[in-house]
Amino acid sequence: INLGEIIFSFFFFQAEDGIRDAQESRGLGDVYKRQIIHLLESKNHPIQSEACWIMLNISTGPTEYVDTIVNLRVVDLLNKLLDSVDQKVIEHALWALGNIAGDTTYFRDVVLDSRGLLDKLGDYFDHFEENTFSVQKKLIFLVSNLARKPYPPYEKVYQFLPFFVNLIYDSPDEESHIDVLYTLSYLTADGEDQVEEAVSCGIVPGALSALKNDSEYILAPALRLVGNISTGTNEHTK
Repeated sequence: INLGEIIFSFFFFQAEDGIRDAQESRGLGDVYKRQIIHLLESKNHPIQSEACWIMLNISTGPTEYVDTIVNLRVVDLLNKLLDSVDQKVIEHALWALGNIAGDTTYFRDVVLDSRGLLDKLGDYFDHFEENTFSVQKKLIFLVSNLARKPYPPYEKVYQFLPFFVNLIYDSPDEESHIDVLYTLSYLTADGEDQVEEAVSCGIVPGALSALKNDSEYILAPALRLVGNISTGTNEHTK
């Protein structure tokens, strides 16, 4: 079964609460590729949301599937959908972008370089509390995948440092708290200047507090973060 057939199955057998059993279809190749682009460019919010849902499911598959949708300029279309007023569309677009960014370094860089994306994400963090719980989680998920190893140029992601320092004290849930701690460990991993900036944002009490958590999933990134801070200057380790 080829990618066109998988896309067909997602389009016709997808449900809001998951993916129904796929049925074999007659592959129509480029027809379905054009249909996906058409759906993502729709002005109808439910259709946009469902099209994004297709993308986020495909982007959890093998790298060659992700490569296919990236080559269809899906990243820029998802970026454009972040201008939507519909929170479900935004959630699904963020989720799909996060999946794409988490697949390979090349795809991560494609997402990072999508025009205006980082500014939009900054705006969302500026109005973080105005977003739904699900959108908040997907924002954190996407930025975490943008900042992970091999680390991108710091100037592309440093703007998120103050937001994530705040989130270390008030994450939406434990899963997001884990992503926040890992992201902060990425943002402080490459030198004293990064550590200095994080310390000036107030990261130390939150990092030390995370070390007292009983969850091993919290402790692992917390230890990594505190280890990064401890490699800074003597002032950082007092």
